Amino acid sequence: MLLLFFLPSVFFGYKLVKNEKFLQKANNYISNISNFEGNYLLKHTIDPKSNTIVLTYVGPLLNDNQKSAIIKKATDFNIQNAKIIIEQGLTLNNNDDKSIELYRLKEQIMNLNEQLNQKNHKIDSMSNQNKFGLILLNEIKTIYPQIQGCYYSESLLYHDKFLSPVNTTVIILSLKTQINNDVKNKINNWFMQRLNNNNLKIFYE
Repeated sequence: MLLLFFLPSVFFGYKLVKNEKFLQKANNYISNISNFEGNYLLKHTIDPKSNTIVLTYVGPLLNDNQKSAIIKKATDFNIQNAKIIIEQGLTLNNNDDKSIELYRLKEQIMNLNEQLNQKNHKIDSMSNQNKFGLILLNEIKTIYPQIQGCYYSESLLYHDKFLSPVNTTVIILSLKTQINNDVKNKINNWFMQRLNNNNLKIFYE
């Protein structure tokens, strides 16, 4: 029974982390190809469940070679297995003043959409971190019932001996009853194996 409860939670946590990593890589990729040979990215959608990215450009008509070049850039961000769909939202004639003005307006909208997407991504990332803390809590308390709360956060550690900040995962565990150092070491090892990360800061309260 314990195994039946534990496996779905582990699988869900794995999928959550995998989707978050895909979103981060996809957003970095999109930032890189938002302006491509006179074409501007008007909008985009990312579906981490199906590993699909849809790009809608505005500007001169994209030919097959240009589309292939855009898709190929995905390898630079380690998402070469993603399905990338390129659409032409608006084709412009550079000699048409009205089209150029419309093009500029579309570009402004694109920039505003990009800023909004970045803010939404930060909000989603924080929300996913909170959910992942709940996943970890449900897993660890089946093994160590003394644990009743789990705070999970990814942060930057600044230190005089570091030239640049270090990515650090912080975990705070709330206990029902006190536990000895031997049990704490076992819990710490469980988290390092579960997260495949030795750079953890784990505190008990």
